Amino acid sequence: MIKRNFLAVTVMALTVAFATSCKSDKYSSGDAVCVSGSDVYIAGSVCDGSSVTNCPTLWINGVPHSVGSVGNFNSAKSVFVSGSDVYVAITENEQNRALLWKNGITEQLGGVAIGNEANSVFVSGNDVYVAGVESDRPTLWKNGVPQYLGYNGGAKSIFVSGEDVYVVGYEGGAFAGTAILWKNGVAQKLSENLSEANSILISNGDVYVVGTENRVATLWINGVSQPLSYEKSSAYSVAVLNGNVYVAGQGFDAQLRSVSALWKNGIRQSIDSEMGYQIMSVVAENNKIYIAGTSKNSTPLWVLDAE
Repeated sequence: MIKRNFLAVTVMALTVAFATSCKSDKYSSGDAVCVSGSDVYIAGSVCDGSSVTNCPTLWINGVPHSVGSVGNFNSAKSVFVSGSDVYVAITENEQNRALLWKNGITEQLGGVAIGNEANSVFVSGNDVYVAGVESDRPTLWKNGVPQYLGYNGGAKSIFVSGEDVYVVGYEGGAFAGTAILWKNGVAQKLSENLSEANSILISNGDVYVVGTENRVATLWINGVSQPLSYEKSSAYSVAVLNGNVYVAGQGFDAQLRSVSALWKNGIRQSIDSEMGYQIMSVVAENNKIYIAGTSKNSTPLWVLDAE
């Protein structure tokens, strides 16, 4: 059973400067959540009045801070905390830029081209990795230097374990390609079907990947696929806690409206309808499940007790 719990939000003192040009007066979307000690970070966006014009935003313990420019479908896609440093991967869709934000300073990754994306950031030792897209190519930046993983596709998520660098995404056109896992730059197909890999996690030596296959939410464990539904759905994030595997994503209700979905060990859970139309990120820490998704006039975060 999963019990709902509300997060008590406190304001922490910051040693970095944030812009404050965006205001959260309508809808907010959390694309990624990161827990560091007692602090909770969310990367996402707030809507300034229309359904597509957004401001990339970083929430720290519930307090929103602008980290990018306003534009159609602009968003902070990933956040990683290493010591006292906070890293955010940002896609500015309208400006055609992939960005890395660190402690208030923004670095552009690559050039300016339609479809450029920064989707995931991971820090290991002194190395900073960003997975994304540059000029329609799945790209891995290491300390700002690009490595092109293919000729057509996208890199969606990265995880570093020891000396091994894992990246997942797709080859081929968006929504018309095949799910790929790159390990140290070498591609492995996860499916021969229409598919896309959205997120990766390494836990106790096992490789967990989530995404879609034949338009159905799918979990791959060490390359073996497990469909999570028999209806149209998507899986965006995965977490493991006490031997239990949690997958967050999106499904549809009886009226074919998008609704948030959370699976535990392959079984869809009953969750609060306030969680909006999709869950983009799930993290397991401190015996709690942290969920980032869509919300109206509030921080896009829910915290559940895990049993």
